[in-house]
Amino acid sequence: HVYQSRRGAVPGNLVCSAGRVLSQQGGAVDLFFQLDALRKHVDQRLAASPNDAEALCERGEILWDDGKLSQAIDCFRRSFAVEPSPNARSLLRDALLDGLRTDFERYRQAGDEIRRLIDEPRQEAAYHRLMAAGFEKAGQFSPALAHYLKLIEIDQKQRELEHLDKAYAVRRDRWLQVRLADLRKAAPAEVQSEIDRTSKARLDAALAADSADALEQFLDYFGLQPGADAARVRLVTKFREGKQFLQAEMLLRRIER
Repeated sequence: HVYQSRRGAVPGNLVCSAGRVLSQQGGAVDLFFQLDALRKHVDQRLAASPNDAEALCERGEILWDDGKLSQAIDCFRRSFAVEPSPNARSLLRDALLDGLRTDFERYRQAGDEIRRLIDEPRQEAAYHRLMAAGFEKAGQFSPALAHYLKLIEIDQKQRELEHLDKAYAVRRDRWLQVRLADLRKAAPAEVQSEIDRTSKARLDAALAADSADALEQFLDYFGLQPGADAARVRLVTKFREGKQFLQAEMLLRRIER
């Protein structure tokens, strides 16, 4: 079996001793358990103390890597109930988010639990992204829209890349722009109208602000929605007033297409 470190650690020079693997690199030293030794170690600790919080986390990680997510989550919950350590909190949150990704119908009910475990905006963003994608796939377009709009609020406060998987990251505003356009295409008429009302309200606010920043921010998220060219036309004017002629020309070409 091949496993990846949850912390993203890449092994360097390796030395095995007493059931552990020592990894030495230029700037760091990491220590890993060998799997069979860890299983034995965890079994012994839990046999001696069934509520050993650290051992419960370790068993949960083993089960998670074995593809037994539900059992892993049970271990993390037990560990967190015994001792709400940062490690147990992080493992439980990440496992529940993995549940949303792999089995949305089963784990969507854990939404309140996940929100209580969120510590950072990027974790909140991951939660709303997975909820939005799950609802959209299930054909529940109105709650999907609500979670996409929450993602917009998060992104407006702190622009970041959206890590869709371990190998693929995109600008969150560009991803949201496409997701909202696809949602509108797939949604029934009443949800399309809801999206149109939301888009128009934000367009009106951007036009009233009459600033390039407000118009660009609207287009970042709603640039593929009907009526977005009204923001582009006004933005061309703002670019010309600011003598940003190249940006104005590029935007005019986009309108022509």
